[in-house]
Amino acid sequence: MLCSCLPRAVVAAFVLLLAWPIPGSAQRVDTPSPEECRVGRRSLAALERLAATPSPIESPRPEGAEFVPPPGEPADAEAVAAITATQRGALACANAGDRIRGMSLYSQDFIRRILADAATSGMPVERLYDLFTPGGWVRPSDYVGILAVREARVLPDGRIGAFFDVVTGNDPSVVETDFVFFVKVRDRWLIDDFVLVDIQISDDPATPTS
Repeated sequence: MLCSCLPRAVVAAFVLLLAWPIPGSAQRVDTPSPEECRVGRRSLAALERLAATPSPIESPRPEGAEFVPPPGEPADAEAVAAITATQRGALACANAGDRIRGMSLYSQDFIRRILADAATSGMPVERLYDLFTPGGWVRPSDYVGILAVREARVLPDGRIGAFFDVVTGNDPSVVETDFVFFVKVRDRWLIDDFVLVDIQISDDPATPTS
């Protein structure tokens, strides 16, 4: 889906910018339009400052191990609406081809981990910034949308985690499931990390996947 020249973790981080519908409708896809990308764009200087201070928090992404979601108390409807709004905004920017703007909906620690992954792969901040600054048109068939938000829970550290089932181009025959972490910064929930849990392919688009 994304340029194969990018580090795996960076590719995964940006594929993750998803959008979803209200739970319970396994066939209805909520795909944010590019016009819904309304956040400010992070500057190259801002990313360079973040790269200079690595995150002390280790990413929860496992390597080859089955993902076990952390325990927590069920999140209320207001919290689910808030995290979904954040993901919709991030996905709107991805669908607009403006991934740097979408990073305004990421926590600083998450951005630091992305930049550290890129640096480990030999990619300087300037190169990553150029790759994800608007420069091309994203086809509607490549827009990512949300199929479901599931099992949102408040974690012991105060963050919220939830499963998001997402599809590309309104095609429900291929469903990607991610567990996304959110952290509250002032009055807004920001994306703090994610784990790619599963990708399921169905021959029958009418059959929900789980």
